Amino acid sequence: MVNRNVLWRREGAQTGGRALATVASIVLALFVAGCSTAPAPAPDSGSAGNPPAVQSEPAADTPVPAPDSPERVTIRLNLSEGESYELSSHVRQTVDQEFLGQSLTIRQDLTGVTRYTVRAVDGDGVMDLDVTYESFDMSMSLESTDVSKEQLDQLNQVMNGALQQSARLVNGVTFSMRVSPAGDIVSIQGVEQLMARVLKSVSGPGDTQQVRDALQQVLSGDAIRRSWEESFGYITDGPVAVGDEWTSDTSVNMGLSMDVHTRFALESVDGDTLVLNVDGSIASSGFDGAILDQLNAEGVDFDLSIEGTQSGTMRVDRETGWLVGQESVIDATADILISAEGQELRLPITMHTESTVR
Repeated sequence: MVNRNVLWRREGAQTGGRALATVASIVLALFVAGCSTAPAPAPDSGSAGNPPAVQSEPAADTPVPAPDSPERVTIRLNLSEGESYELSSHVRQTVDQEFLGQSLTIRQDLTGVTRYTVRAVDGDGVMDLDVTYESFDMSMSLESTDVSKEQLDQLNQVMNGALQQSARLVNGVTFSMRVSPAGDIVSIQGVEQLMARVLKSVSGPGDTQQVRDALQQVLSGDAIRRSWEESFGYITDGPVAVGDEWTSDTSVNMGLSMDVHTRFALESVDGDTLVLNVDGSIASSGFDGAILDQLNAEGVDFDLSIEGTQSGTMRVDRETGWLVGQESVIDATADILISAEGQELRLPITMHTESTVR
């Protein structure tokens, strides 16, 4: 997360810290729920709603692959009605920032459990899902040799208090989606409940219209839709074999516009599990919408550029097309140029993020 004001004045810490922490926690919550999706392993083939596959002899006019032909699979979402899939994710991020010759390290740790329950599946395979944030927790610590321990303790207390308050408001919230076999969201309902609960966390001194607009931007149905669909880039248009590659290009805008290019490669087929290698790039041209309006209202011109790479491994259930495990690393650098009252300040930032999904 980018913190524009590293050394806060003591009297401004309560208000600024609470607002920033609220936005940061929600952006990361959506990232985990949308981009690091990983339910529990799919039910056994003999479980209810998912009968065992029946093998039959091919018809006379059915082409039979030659013995040395590579095995080909098509990755599509094929979830069973009445089944639930549970996500457990852990994200660890380190941000190193330089400011006026001083250094600051921000460490963030996020864990989340999300349950996806399939209410119904229609004849076209479109699935009605109830999505519940069962638990969410986030902690943050600021470290610097240029700031007194007393100041750091105060800032950490303010930030973590606001993060925990936001997490409590997210826990237990449920919304519904209709999702196609290609991973596209057909419709989404119930986001208003999530937004209403989270907006309560900014009531009080830190409650400004700019902050509320920014939260509504990252919590909108469109933002959740883009984040969710970006996570299903591994779904294929047709059959693929070991060694085949395909790509996904996505633009995500939740106050911070991000362009994500991802390359997938089918590394192996291990029984019922497809193992994918993943790499790619991320880039951003900065903030827009309500967040940028808030900065401009304060008389600040704020330019931000981000470039980075991502790499990792995904494991996908062959039958359901659902992600059952992932390890990924993102390394990025950011360049921030702040202009105000005729003065310019450039801030270099490096970010390292590790995430696991089980």
